[in-house]
Amino acid sequence: MQPGDDDGWQLLVDHHPDAICVHDGQLLLFANVAALNLVGVDSAGEVVGRPLLQFVDATSAAALIERIAGLTQLGDTSAPSVMRLLDADGSLRTVQAQSVRTRWKGENAYLAIMRDMTAQEMAEATARRAEQRFTEVVEALIDGVVVHDRRGYIRSINPAGAAILGVDVHDAVGSSIRTMIDEGRIRRADGVLITPFDLHRRPFTSAPSRYELELTPPRGQTTWVRCATSVIGDGAERHLITSFTDITAERDATARLQYQARHDALTALPNRHDILDTLSAALSEQDRHHDIAVLYIDLDKLKAVNDTYGHSVGDEVLRIAARRLASVLPPGSSSIGRVGGDEFVAVVSGGSCAAGDLATSLHQSLDSPIPVRDAQLVVRASIGAIRVPPGDTRTVDQLLRDADIAMYQAKDSGGNRTIFAAQDPIVFW
Repeated sequence: MQPGDDDGWQLLVDHHPDAICVHDGQLLLFANVAALNLVGVDSAGEVVGRPLLQFVDATSAAALIERIAGLTQLGDTSAPSVMRLLDADGSLRTVQAQSVRTRWKGENAYLAIMRDMTAQEMAEATARRAEQRFTEVVEALIDGVVVHDRRGYIRSINPAGAAILGVDVHDAVGSSIRTMIDEGRIRRADGVLITPFDLHRRPFTSAPSRYELELTPPRGQTTWVRCATSVIGDGAERHLITSFTDITAERDATARLQYQARHDALTALPNRHDILDTLSAALSEQDRHHDIAVLYIDLDKLKAVNDTYGHSVGDEVLRIAARRLASVLPPGSSSIGRVGGDEFVAVVSGGSCAAGDLATSLHQSLDSPIPVRDAQLVVRASIGAIRVPPGDTRTVDQLLRDADIAMYQAKDSGGNRTIFAAQDPIVFW
């Protein structure tokens, strides 16, 4: 049954969901209801007999003419193609069209079947715009964003991420994140080095996670980053998206605050709070079998230096003396901190003999004159020492009190000497 042969054909196509029209290459001969709706008219009389190209956008006209010109035999069918139509008010509609060479009322004609693609095109355009906006937002972020697949190959990276990792955006895309690890170094906050498996395999089998890493890329400076990872997609399209924020300055600031909270600003030695914590930790050590010695040190006659040369010189003398005192402490087993104006406390592991040897070294460290302005100043120290054997039940405050008393005994005895607390034999150096 050919189009136009009887009324049955028209009944069949009139209510077909796709737009169907018949034309002879010049004029429209027939349009079903869906085709009328497509161009925004109410009746066939508004389109039948009118020029075909009146309803075709100029950008699609040449392709349409070329397409139907190739249909030379009855039944020839064109490949589906996308074209643009003009509706009654001049608006554009995108359709997918396919033409068939046929006959209409005994004459050669063309049957066109069209499917409206406008909604799909709008949805795709909206999706493209959304994707473009998303891309623009990601690229503008100061946080780094990296997407990689299960094999560890980077699928996308924004400029901030490339800058933090010390790589070029174009070089990074398609490369393996394993290469970055092998050439550089990635370490967790607890100091454990991260392996390629840890970084791009394990997160695929775990819940979204947050963590901190120290990155040492092959190019660029070591950076601390706070990361958040999650898996996106399904099956072969599963990818890991990682965002990371440069927290180097934040960590540096925190480290400075922590250092300042536990160190003396003038001498850079541990402050009173820190040295008392050191002594408390030493006293609370489980199953301690060795002595602890506490040495309370006071610089002799520093007030005279301040009165004669001024506090700026006194501060410089204090700094130099502090460095000298700290330089003779055995590493790992002792600590010294400034606990007052010209007072220091040293905590040392070992018996009274070891403490005596250390006291001697402390006195000797001050033997050399300290050059200030045009003078050579010699600073001495009075030291009160106390031995803390295993099982000693005195508190930190009590130990400092006893050591302080011994120090004042040394000072009252003329200074420049060490005296052990009264319960121990008094020894002079």
